[in-house]
Amino acid sequence: MADLYGPIFKLKLAEDFVVVSSQEYVNEICDQDRFEKLPSGALIELRFLIGDGLFTAYSSEPNWGKAHRLLVPALGPLGIRKMFDDMLDISSQMVLKWDRLGPQNEIDVADDLTRLAFDTIGLCAFSFRFNEFYGEQVHPFAEQMARVLLASGKRAFRPGLVNQVLTWSENERQEDISKMHAVADDIVRDRKAHPQPDCKDLLNIMLLTADRETGEKLSGENIRFNLVTFLVAGYKTTSATLCFLYYNLLKNPKTFIKA
Repeated sequence: MADLYGPIFKLKLAEDFVVVSSQEYVNEICDQDRFEKLPSGALIELRFLIGDGLFTAYSSEPNWGKAHRLLVPALGPLGIRKMFDDMLDISSQMVLKWDRLGPQNEIDVADDLTRLAFDTIGLCAFSFRFNEFYGEQVHPFAEQMARVLLASGKRAFRPGLVNQVLTWSENERQEDISKMHAVADDIVRDRKAHPQPDCKDLLNIMLLTADRETGEKLSGENIRFNLVTFLVAGYKTTSATLCFLYYNLLKNPKTFIKA
């Protein structure tokens, strides 16, 4: 579409979306003096799950600024490079599993790439091992997340009165949200029970580092929201992208590698 309409265009779907597709325009809209974050639609519904975490916070909320200043440096090029060994650790587990299965067995690539992304985020961001390649079933968090995202998207496009009537659906969503929060709380609890003062992962930054502007640390609730944010916003899109790349690599390896 960018090739056809240019680097900035509008999509008219259920609501209007303005799409920018050049680095120049992305830099423009990331200018915080001229633009601000404005969560809308399903993102507002997801605030029940991730509150004022990085993904769904309004730029006027204090926790947005604190978390942004604390975490952005850790997610720069140097920070990502430091995660490489952990990424290699998890990807090696997947390749070893595929190698053990051999050519005579079918491999569920989508499932394994989901496990890969989920395990990688857990280890790189929180130094926590979900050990997804050591069990038959994918972590319940993945299924809970899928249901919450689907239910939140539906709520965003339904009239408010309809949402009030569908109490059973909301009860199920809230139950899944509680279970997802429990996963985040378990990770934090494990770190507090087994401190790693020399570790430079995102969890230690959130737990131990004070914001340079306010002198305040993130609250326990906001740490929970951001921890779930990283798990939700990171792994599903990553696994889907990897599936797409893997499929294209198998379908036309010469063209893919050349590109």
